[in-house]
Amino acid sequence: MLVLGVSVPVHFRSVSILVLESAGSGTLQVEDRVDDWLEVGSIGLAQVVWQALPERAPTEDAQLRYRQIVRQHPQYAVSGGPSPHFEALMRIWEPVTDSRPVLQLMLPRPRREGALSFLEQSPNVRVQGLLGVRELAGWQHFMPVFTSSGHPLDAVILTTAMLEQSGAWRTDLSRQWHSLSQAALSGDTRAQFRLEQMLKANVAIGTRARWAEMAALVQLVPDADTLIDLSLLIAARPDQFAQLAAGLLMTPDPAGLIAYLLDNGDPGWQALPYALRFGQGSLAHLTQLNQPLYEPPPALLAAGDLFINLQRFFSGFRPCCSRLGVRFQKSAFYGGGVVSCTGIFAIVPVACRGAARFTRSGLVARCHHWFHRTGGLRFGLDNSGTQTTGIQCRTARHAHSGSRFPSFAGQYFIFNRTHYV
Repeated sequence: MLVLGVSVPVHFRSVSILVLESAGSGTLQVEDRVDDWLEVGSIGLAQVVWQALPERAPTEDAQLRYRQIVRQHPQYAVSGGPSPHFEALMRIWEPVTDSRPVLQLMLPRPRREGALSFLEQSPNVRVQGLLGVRELAGWQHFMPVFTSSGHPLDAVILTTAMLEQSGAWRTDLSRQWHSLSQAALSGDTRAQFRLEQMLKANVAIGTRARWAEMAALVQLVPDADTLIDLSLLIAARPDQFAQLAAGLLMTPDPAGLIAYLLDNGDPGWQALPYALRFGQGSLAHLTQLNQPLYEPPPALLAAGDLFINLQRFFSGFRPCCSRLGVRFQKSAFYGGGVVSCTGIFAIVPVACRGAARFTRSGLVARCHHWFHRTGGLRFGLDNSGTQTTGIQCRTARHAHSGSRFPSFAGQYFIFNRTHYV
């Protein structure tokens, strides 16, 4: 009954590791996803997963394919994977050999000038609208582009325009970029403030991801609010960016995963690596339940399939009749407590009878007679609380408690840790 009781609240307050593992069984695993990326040359996405799960070392076959891709396409080591528009931009720049986040690549002035000349030739109206906001002033968190400290804003605007040119933004979000840029150019300060929030979100992503990784992540973002929420998660846990990116690339519901991490905080971040290890089904189950992680004690883990099946069964109470599940949980705990107390009360009298038989033995009687004649021996602490350094003896008279067996009232026999008499 205690096992039943413990199984119930897992699905009302938290989700068990065992349930996540069961939900991920037979679904798409990170190794399968890495194989898919390597087949199309997206080495940057594969590296994200390897960084997120260092214990999942790449196989020899994956390492061999990775080296072959880099040898045949050395520019992928910079971009993170195939991208026709970004590769065309790299041909305009001086040779780039180091692998760095995209905004760091875009910061130097010659590269920004090359990106601007490349994008100005684009027939895409939305690209030209984004380039137009470079002339705006009145930013709250950025210095204007035309000032000496305006290179960060210039770099993020050019990166956003490059993503638009590459078709990385979803249709709805692309429309929002265009409408906000047009409204800001017409003097709408609220639109400019919203545009600045979205540009700051791009800064959070672009300072940690290479081009191919950033393009893949923004393709998963449905709207501006989700983009800003993603940047908040990155700012809160910059050291876990790889796990966050890998989870978003693996889950079938990226927006749901972002909302889950925002709702659950630290417990949600603790659950993410486990769900990522167990596969796509585990991530989907985690976001669907929207609960923090629960780690069962070893005694319950020993129950194995029984405990897993109980937890999966009781998960059905949550969407339909959670009150019934809670009442059943309380009943199971009360019943387990009654059974445990009954067992304890049945064992204690037996133990007491055994102790009484030991008291009747000749050894105890002889020890009592010797103490009666010589006085008590005491090791330990005196009345002031300080440790005694020797043996203190005092005369003690034998007292009877009225029973047929002698008592030890008025005598001392105190053990101080491992000192025995």
